[in-house]
Amino acid sequence: MSQKYTGTLKTSPFSGGWMLELPDGGRATLVGRVPGPCRDGDRVQIDATLRNDLMGIDMVGPILDVRSIQKL
Repeated sequence: MSQKYTGTLKTSPFSGGWMLELPDGGRATLVGRVPGPCRDGDRVQIDATLRNDLMGIDMVGPILDVRSIQKL
């Protein structure tokens, strides 16, 4: 079941992958397709599924499987 998450896109300095910095200061690792026009620092709303069955190399928080991204 997917949910909406709002935050700021960040590039992981460790893995080079995408993370979402949440308003409460937490972070989530993003998996799936992040569109090319998105850049580090963009405010976005993400439609994603929380994946409790995966672990990320960054180990910064939950894993979100991205379905779509909308820039804010």
